[in-house]
Amino acid sequence: MDIDGKCEVVNHTTSERCELEFKQRKWGGRNAFEVEGTIFSASGQKVWKLNGKWNEQVSIRNIASGEEKQIWKMNPRPQQWNYLYYFTEFALQLNFLTDDIRPLLPPTDSRLRPD
Repeated sequence: MDIDGKCEVVNHTTSERCELEFKQRKWGGRNAFEVEGTIFSASGQKVWKLNGKWNEQVSIRNIASGEEKQIWKMNPRPQQWNYLYYFTEFALQLNFLTDDIRPLLPPTDSRLRPD
């Protein structure tokens, strides 16, 4: 990614590529977390437009047909997530230790620390 928040993602198998721009946050929070992009076919034609917020949802729109699809949506946040350091459910489960996996862990596993 360059200093302007732009990057290119290339599928080296099919030669399709996507030019992405992560918008800079404006004064007052405008454009916060926004991403826009264009997806090109192997022949270089614009095929899809991508837009959304990388922390909420991302959609693509077919340029030829106008068909729009949501391709990613954030999972719901856990209850009282603001009291849980704003962690996602996945992050909260990383340190969860069950009795069935305890014997399989090396003694140096950080989940076994007493603190």
